[in-house]
Amino acid sequence: MSRVTLFSLIVQIFASGFAVGQQVPKRVVAEHFTNTYCSICAARNPGLFATMWQYPQVLHIAYHPSSPYAACPLNRYNTAENDERTKYYGVYGGTPQLVVQGDRITSAFTDTTIYTARLNQTTSFDMTAFLRTKGADSVTVNIVVKKVAASSLSALQLFGAIVEDTLFFSASNGEQQHFDVFRKSLWGVTPLAVAAPAAVGDSTVYMKTILADAA
Repeated sequence: MSRVTLFSLIVQIFASGFAVGQQVPKRVVAEHFTNTYCSICAARNPGLFATMWQYPQVLHIAYHPSSPYAACPLNRYNTAENDERTKYYGVYGGTPQLVVQGDRITSAFTDTTIYTARLNQTTSFDMTAFLRTKGADSVTVNIVVKKVAASSLSALQLFGAIVEDTLFFSASNGEQQHFDVFRKSLWGVTPLAVAAPAAVGDSTVYMKTILADAA
């Protein structure tokens, strides 16, 4: 495989409850479940990307679950964490699937309302991620969660993923380019349980150092 080793960090907060006084724009997150052996994925993914790329507010991440095609090399790179994210949403067992802002999408992937209906949402928590190299073989990620408006939320789940921006190889289903490929979760198969900052203006910092992939 020849690959562009440009990495980005995708971070989400998942929470239960009701927040008031939300003031920070919320990034739309599209979690895409696909497979390099899936011919239906090859047929539907171009329409998904063509529609999604009309909305620069959308942050995309692609997981490659082992079912129904366990031979997929992008799944075999990290089977446990690819599969677990799929199971988190209850969509394990078939591809392609799309989850946007935590909602499973059942309409056509070319439906623009998938994104327009979720634009202009806000949140009481501002999140910033910083990446830096550490030594010759590691990367340190610092995630800052800041409470910027009143909220009743207290118990949160923090999910951080290392993603490969663009990967070039000829897949078994004919796809040649693979975008925003999930590689590794910062905290393993389970999101990190965190407490929300108590007062408006308070911040909490979460740090994780991981080994860089030699490839």
